[in-house]
Amino acid sequence: MARGTTSGDSASTCWRWIAKQKAGMYTGSLRSARPTGGPASCLSSVTLYYNTDIKIELQRGWVINNNGKRIETKLGMMETVVGDMGSTVKISFDGAMLYISFNGLYRLYWDGLVSAQILLGTAEPKVCGLCGNANGDPKDDHRTRYKNEVAESIGAFGDSWRIDRHHKCQPEAGRAEWDWETEFDHRKAAAIATCATMFSADQLAYCADGWELYPSAVNPAPYKEACYADFMRSDWLEGMGINPACIAAGNYAERCGNKGNKNHLWREQTGCSGTDQELEAFNA
Repeated sequence: MARGTTSGDSASTCWRWIAKQKAGMYTGSLRSARPTGGPASCLSSVTLYYNTDIKIELQRGWVINNNGKRIETKLGMMETVVGDMGSTVKISFDGAMLYISFNGLYRLYWDGLVSAQILLGTAEPKVCGLCGNANGDPKDDHRTRYKNEVAESIGAFGDSWRIDRHHKCQPEAGRAEWDWETEFDHRKAAAIATCATMFSADQLAYCADGWELYPSAVNPAPYKEACYADFMRSDWLEGMGINPACIAAGNYAERCGNKGNKNHLWREQTGCSGTDQELEAFNA
């Protein structure tokens, strides 16, 4: 199970389930934080609950909290965590992504900032939560927690997966929708140009080529839309020296890698980090 948190102001922090296997073997949650004065929230940590004896939280800055104890994050690390009942998970770090592998093919990826991915290992696992039911039909993903009905609104869907025992979190259902496209319209042209450059990088462009025909190719359109949105409304990240477009580009690169495409140089080719020496060797 993975779960997370949302905060509407500095005084309230809310958790929401992002994925829960119906058999109860693992659950997860997310925690999200809202930038000062902003009407939207973003992911700030992810917690994995595996069986009944492992609880690992991944926080911003690639911080690893193992049931209250800190695990030092090291480049190239391959750490095995064993729970009191004998459950095991493996944690690795490649300098850009933290990976937790558990139950064979299951994977939880965390970029150390605002983005997480969960790979469930099978085509149609029996899961529920904010990530949907993974049945291949996005139209029925927004199912409520207890009634398992398609929610009438995104807000109602999110509220149903909220963990708010102390009633600190403002309900999302009924709130006015944030018109961020109008608010940040002055950043739209820069977003389109920046994201176009990102997704034209060699390895990302190769992954997109022929996506209508080849199973290994990945449609870049939804990732580009996410790139525009991230860039336009996440100007606060630029103050931290982070290009918001790198988040969507990184998610796309990870998905390409999931399908067997080479993605080891996407950071160098997009300018999102990486080493100049490796890129020079690739271009030689």
